[in-house]
Amino acid sequence: MHLHPLGVMLPEFMEMDGLPFPSMEAYLEQVLEVVDRLRGATGKDVVLVMENRANRVQDLDIERIYRSMRLRFQGRGIPVFPTTERALRAIRNASSTNGR
Repeated sequence: MHLHPLGVMLPEFMEMDGLPFPSMEAYLEQVLEVVDRLRGATGKDVVLVMENRANRVQDLDIERIYRSMRLRFQGRGIPVFPTTERALRAIRNASSTNGR
């Protein structure tokens, strides 16, 4: 999930198509609920990758949302990583520790 494109480009495309787009917080809240239900239904651990490539001054709001939602996911026991590589490394390390 790339927050910068979600926060900047997706609303523009949806507006061009005449579709409403929920706020970023509302969208990510829905993602949180779905991921939490998925984890509960399967009994499997879940990790989330939320890449944030927002680096312009006008992207500060996206950074604020990213930090807030990352804490919400982590509060529910869902680890959040900034890159796929870091998520895979964490999964590998957890797997090798549990396998010993």
